[in-house]
Amino acid sequence: MVTLRRLFTGMVLGLALGCGRDYQQMGDKMVADEFLKDGRQVPAIPFFEQGGKYFDIDEPTRIDQEIVLPMLKDLYKLSSTPQWVVPNEKSSKEAFALLVELPKDAAMVDAMAKIVEAADDRFDGMILQQWGHKWLSLDLIDQETAEFFKQSDPDFDKQR
Repeated sequence: MVTLRRLFTGMVLGLALGCGRDYQQMGDKMVADEFLKDGRQVPAIPFFEQGGKYFDIDEPTRIDQEIVLPMLKDLYKLSSTPQWVVPNEKSSKEAFALLVELPKDAAMVDAMAKIVEAADDRFDGMILQQWGHKWLSLDLIDQETAEFFKQSDPDFDKQR
């Protein structure tokens, strides 16, 4: 599970740091090909309301309940597009992907970005965001990992 999350984080970072290609399209393709292809996704808000874990799997924190769930509820209030988590094969209470379908309205997508940024501001770590044309993929990294990326690339925070 942790290996999949690290792989996903690496893919998101690779997409965020690259240049010259349609990374939004690549992100959407990754969502379709890697996360949604087998149909195991479940609605995100009920998953978290029933005690499901995403960030908190390996951490003694309440980030899923205090940051992720309120963010998802705010996003849903703004635009009722589908939100999914993809559960780990070994535990239906643990997820390895968090996805939000984007509305077609660009102004609505901009408003969604503000909600995600507000959640990121409340989080000690960092919410990594891959904005596609159709999907928003989210991952969370702890403060120590976020600091490592910021130290290794001072412009990292601007690239997300």
